[in-house]
Amino acid sequence: MGRLGINHQRSFITEYYPLHTQIVFMDDDIRKIKMLDPKPFSLLCEVMFSHCHAEDANLWGIYPVNNLFFCKERVLKGRYYIIGCCCGFINQKDMGFWLSSNGKDDAYFSLFRYSRDGAVLRYEGACPDTDYYASGGINATRTKEREREDSLAIVAMFPTMASYVVKKNGHPEVKIIRETQSAFQFIRPASHQLLTAYVDIHEEDEADP
Repeated sequence: MGRLGINHQRSFITEYYPLHTQIVFMDDDIRKIKMLDPKPFSLLCEVMFSHCHAEDANLWGIYPVNNLFFCKERVLKGRYYIIGCCCGFINQKDMGFWLSSNGKDDAYFSLFRYSRDGAVLRYEGACPDTDYYASGGINATRTKEREREDSLAIVAMFPTMASYVVKKNGHPEVKIIRETQSAFQFIRPASHQLLTAYVDIHEEDEADP
């Protein structure tokens, strides 16, 4: 059951399941989810969905770079890149999968949900153990020229939220202009005290797309 192509399949899943169903996407080539504070993945999902309901958000993700060195034990709310290989969302019928994308669909999805919901959530205490440019899958047909075309198209759609860059490895990329609205603990305290002291809204991590 399903449709050919990852984005067509994701679109099919959102159409199949009822509105407001809690759905987690996990690519089959992820070796594991690395965490600063190890916990069951089911608990990570449960807590992040709880945060989504509390913050009126529909999309959450984890830190996109496969390196715990850059991770921090916090949840950020705002405009952020959500990596599609491991993310969760509360199903909407306008989820916003860009079916024509060739590798830049995660950037589009992140920006689309931000434009619809006003924020996405990112837990920065975990990252996927995976290889983004491994052979096979979408990489079998992805070229730098097609990446460039898609990146420029996405930036044109969201000109105040993203910019076009070329990474050190030569791959064109959509750089989301980050906006931090708030930060809080992974397990929300009863007082709901925000951890603003840990956030600099102008911070730029070199490894962070």
